[in-house]
Amino acid sequence: MQDRQPPKSGEVIASTIGMNLVYIPAGEFRMGGSGSAAQLAARYDGNEAYFTNEYPQHRVRISRGFWMSQTEVTQGQYQAVMGSEPWLEKTYVQRADYNPAVFVSWDDAVAFCERLGRKEGQTYQLPTEAQWEYACRAGTTTQYNFGEDESTSEEYAWFKGNTLDIGEAYAQPVGLLKPNAFGLYDMHGNVWEWCRDYYDPQYYRKLGEPAIDPENSRPAPCRVLRGGCWYYAPQYGRSSYRGGSTPGTRRNCRIGFRVIRVDS
Repeated sequence: MQDRQPPKSGEVIASTIGMNLVYIPAGEFRMGGSGSAAQLAARYDGNEAYFTNEYPQHRVRISRGFWMSQTEVTQGQYQAVMGSEPWLEKTYVQRADYNPAVFVSWDDAVAFCERLGRKEGQTYQLPTEAQWEYACRAGTTTQYNFGEDESTSEEYAWFKGNTLDIGEAYAQPVGLLKPNAFGLYDMHGNVWEWCRDYYDPQYYRKLGEPAIDPENSRPAPCRVLRGGCWYYAPQYGRSSYRGGSTPGTRRNCRIGFRVIRVDS
């Protein structure tokens, strides 16, 4: 019998529910904001304190490749696994199989991973914050995986300028815009994405270098959110931008998730 060939970067496979998964290879990257919090505050006319959680930038090693869902989990995929539609009869949501599943808590997202894993005999999880940023950047070091500024953001991302400001106050169908270099769609904008870590604004200050597969497992009130959403301006969806929310939050039209699969 021939040995199984290792997957290649960007290779795509399909799950039993029609979810495409992209292979993200192991590697190293610089995690966190470039420049300084003061520079970001000046650039975005904000308070420096809003950006300090992105610093210091630090070297991270992702020691093991993983498969990541090519898009955010859709309403059709969520319903197929969970048998429920928490977005029903809610405002600021467009009901459609290919729109992101919203009004889902961190707990709901974890339950989705567990059920899909049992169904397929695989290990599905939420990505760690480090895995998420590594996959989002796809080898880039700029503010966004499409460049340093927002000038071409509408080609890659759903933010308020191409949703809310034109009267479309809801998340858009997944996979319509350009992907990043790994072949992942909507890593910037559309909906915030839950990550596995607890949120700690000082977490980066506690890590050595290189941080190997870091994950903040120290209990805290919130879990990490990444990627920004359709409701906000692009700067809130930069590759290094960090946010968080309580894991039981199920009342938000702007929060969704994507998953990873780790082969044994």
